This record gives sequence, C-alpha cells and structure tokens, in this order.
Amino acid sequence: MPKSKKCPDSPVAVGAAPDPGDPVGLERDAPRPTEHEDGEGHVRIPNWVAGILLISVLGIGGHFYNSNTSRVTRLEARVTRIETDLNSGLSGLDAKVSILLKHAQLGAHAAHHGNSSSETDLADSESVSLVPEAAEEPGADGQLGVPSPTLDVQCNRGNGGACYTLAARAERSHRADFLERYEVACRARNGPSCFRLAWHLHQQPSPDLARARSLYEQGCSLNSGPSCYNLALLDRNGIDTEEIVHLFEKACERNVASACGALGAALLRRGGSVNITKARSVLTSACDDGNMDGCANLAHLLVRYENGFARALQLYSRACTEGLAWACFDKGQLERLGRGNANAADADASFRRSCELGFSRACGHGQQP
Repeated sequence: MPKSKKCPDSPVAVGAAPDPGDPVGLERDAPRPTEHEDGEGHVRIPNWVAGILLISVLGIGGHFYNSNTSRVTRLEARVTRIETDLNSGLSGLDAKVSILLKHAQLGAHAAHHGNSSSETDLADSESVSLVPEAAEEPGADGQLGVPSPTLDVQCNRGNGGACYTLAARAERSHRADFLERYEVACRARNGPSCFRLAWHLHQQPSPDLARARSLYEQGCSLNSGPSCYNLALLDRNGIDTEEIVHLFEKACERNVASACGALGAALLRRGGSVNITKARSVLTSACDDGNMDGCANLAHLLVRYENGFARALQLYSRACTEGLAWACFDKGQLERLGRGNANAADADASFRRSCELGFSRACGHGQQP
C-alpha cells in the first residue's frame, strides 16, 4: 500500500504518525498565538498604547494631587487665621480677666472677716506725696564743723561728702550757686546731693521732670532712700508694679517713713497672708515714725483683716487730728456704725472735718441717716 504523502502546507497528514524529529509532537495541533497575544493566550498591549495609558493615568492623578494639595493649603490658611483671631481675642480677654480679678480681689479684701465694703464704706487707703527736702538734711554727713577751705580741698579731690556739705552751706546762705554745687557733689557720687538737686528741679514752676527723674534714679543707685521713693512716685502712674514696690521697699529700708507707708498700702492692696503680714509690719513702723498715712493704712488693715475696730479708731483719730482727710472720713464711718465702742453722734463732726480738709466724698455725708 503506498505511503501517504505529507502536504507541505498541512501541519500533520491525516492518520500519519508524529514525525520523530518533531520535539513538540502533539503540541503542533495547538492554535498559534496572534500578533496581539502572548504564548499563554493573554492579550498583549502594544508599547505605544501602554505609554498613552500611563501618561493619561499620571495626568489624572496629578490633577487630583494638585487639587487636594491646593485644598489642604487653603484649609491650613483658614486654620492659621482662626488661630490668630483666637490668640488676639484671648489676649484681650486675658487683660479684661486681669482687671476683673483685681477688682474681685479688692472686693474679697473688703469682705474679709465679714466686713463688706457696703457695710464700712471706707475710703481709699492711699495718700502719697513727694518726700520733703528735709528728708536729706544738709550736712548730715558729720562734716558741719569742718572749715570750708579744708572741704574745698577734699571736694576738689573728688570727696562727694565734702562737696555735699559745701553745697548745703551755700543753700543755707542763699547763695545763687548752691544748685551747681549740688551737681558737683552728685557727679562725685554723693546720693543726698543728687536727691536735693532733683528735688529743687522738681519743685520749680516749670519743672524739668526728665532731668529730675534722671537725678532721682542716680541718687537711688547711690542708696539715697528719698531718691528711690520720689522716683517710684514719678514712675508709678497709679499702678504698683514689681519695680515700684521694689523702690518703695528700698526707700523704706533706708528709713523713709513715707515709703514704708506706701509699701504697706501696696501690699495691702495685693492681699494674701504673706503680704498682709508684711504690710502690718511696715505700716506699724511708718506710723511709729510719724507717718500719718501709715497710721491710717494700718487702721484700714485692722478693720479689713482683724476686726480690730477699737485700735483702728484710735489710729484714724490720730491721723485725722494731724489733718489726713480720708482718715477723718473712715473714722466717721466707724463711728456711724458704732464700731469699736464709738459714739455714733461723733460721726457728723468727723465727716465735716474730712470735708473741710478737702475730701469731697465726705461733704454732706453726715446728713445721711
């Protein structure tokens, strides 16, 4: 039987055995992949199509990324503005709260031991004035008996005490050059001279306050207590800052009774057990040294914190007799309420004296029931 012939265009002849030289054998009958398929039958995407798709995806993603980034940036800006507004608002709120707390503290002082301000209605416990020139007595350095020629020699050598004594002698003799002499002594680092020069400049009809302040500051740095006190009064503006209290304290330590009175009043306004204890001490010292503001403020403390009405009435009476107007008013208030075994009938006289001394709040007060 003749052998069948292979058809060159046919993969395998019908009924023919596999070609022994064909390594894949039966796989020759499997369909061949097209130009868009891989060997496993998966569709193969041409490189140029893949490139277009990749660029499109990146473009869309970049759009969303840029859009979201811009949105986040705008949100961050809004948050920043809100934080700024809040901080600004809180700063203003802090200032208002501080003021309210200060008033609340003063109200708490008045309510201490059951003595409310509406019950006693005491006057402001503050009355301060410049230290008089006698606070630094001319020639107080013990050189009054030294001959002037000797003092001239010492002054020319830079002895500030000698220059001070010469200036004091010139002042007592009403010599026209006494201020220049105080200035020489101040430059020689004599604190009392700086004070007296500043004080005279301060008392002029048109005072040079800037120059006076500079001299007070210089005198204070040279341990002149009156200089520290007057410097505090110039800088105070009604507010007892830490620096002002420090100046009062420094002057008080140098035996300026007015400074002790002012220090005690400042501590009294601050309140707190430590401040009140210290206030009692310095006010007692001021009162003992003849400072009537110290006496009246000590009375104020006794009323507010210790129920010491009897002793307070004595202190108010002393200060009132010495001409302290607001002390007369507070004395009248205690008398009107019968505190400290006071006679209510005496209140009218106390209010009247307070008014005559210039305390307008007392005027007409005695006619109240």
